[in-house]
Amino acid sequence: MLDGSRFNPSGSFLDALYPGQRGVLSTNLGFPGAVDVLGGNPVLIANGATQWQDLTGDDAFFARQPRTAVGVTNDGRMLLVVVDGRQPGYSVGMSLGELAELMNALGARNAFNLDGGGSSAMFVNGQRVNRPSDGYERGVGSALVVLPGADPGQADLS
Repeated sequence: MLDGSRFNPSGSFLDALYPGQRGVLSTNLGFPGAVDVLGGNPVLIANGATQWQDLTGDDAFFARQPRTAVGVTNDGRMLLVVVDGRQPGYSVGMSLGELAELMNALGARNAFNLDGGGSSAMFVNGQRVNRPSDGYERGVGSALVVLPGADPGQADLS
């Protein structure tokens, strides 16, 4: 409800607007000046502390699986990690706790899990550098791409 005169049981801002009424919707994610933002789940390491309490469970998500993770070290280096799995004799994957240990050993101050399983694939300079569990790269709707320099189409916020 915007002005108190219209009941809005859904609580939706858009449902509360009258036809032709102007509204402003804004959000702040807490990253002023950020041009690119990436999300994943769960957080493996936050401010140097491994998040063990959130990395256990009974379902397959917490078991050893192919994994993909991203992290940042104290000096600002980005860590991109892919772990193969579901391939006995080659790699059985990692649990989320094991992935957190690996990211910690690599020096991550902050790290989180990205999409895993058959979606775990990494390319470096156009060449796949891992063995996806499906035997091929799965078609996915998102990717993390690291370019060798600035993106010419991206705004400069400096």
